[in-house]
Amino acid sequence: MNVVKHTKYVWELEDFIPHKEIDYFLGMFEFYNPNVKESFRNKDRENDTYIATDHPELDELGWKWINAANRYYVTNNKFTYYNWDKKPLFSTVGDDTTMWRGQNVIRMYNENDSYEWHGDHSPQNHPEFSYIVYLNDDFDGGDTRFMNDKLSVTPKKGTVLCFPVDHYHIHKGVKVTGGTKKILWNCVYRHEIQMVARQPYLTAVNAPRSSKRCIW
Repeated sequence: MNVVKHTKYVWELEDFIPHKEIDYFLGMFEFYNPNVKESFRNKDRENDTYIATDHPELDELGWKWINAANRYYVTNNKFTYYNWDKKPLFSTVGDDTTMWRGQNVIRMYNENDSYEWHGDHSPQNHPEFSYIVYLNDDFDGGDTRFMNDKLSVTPKKGTVLCFPVDHYHIHKGVKVTGGTKKILWNCVYRHEIQMVARQPYLTAVNAPRSSKRCIW
């Protein structure tokens, strides 16, 4: 694996996922032939969207990748949770990581498809980090571009693109000019109930943030 740190926060984990696992994932995708979510396509989000949770085998492999990328990025990036002890963020019960939630989404960009400028936010929860898994690179166009950093990232199969969910990291998927771009995307957030249950009493009641949702 090679880590490309474009900025303090925008990282590429190159060759993070073995190509044979990606090929297996795409083979399962073709076998299950999931239904496209027609309502997701609009003038700004021109791509075909599929929800991996509809097929547990796809979702399980997707979470293997996302959990590994999230652990690596958060643990090794000194600017995330600055001066925190990060170990409690990844404490486990058995082999199951309980702290993080999100939704694995598969997106297919056909020729002339794109995704206009946007921020990765959610009306239901407070996501903290976005992860884009590039499932292929045999297409033309389709770079991921960041507005404020004037940065363009070229997709590479097996690479995971990592960045925070905030109002600074506005980004877009540039138009695909040939072939089909395939990605897995997830926007992860900390699971409150598990976090509260695991915090020492004084830490929870003396939380440094005023929001009722942010108990840290």
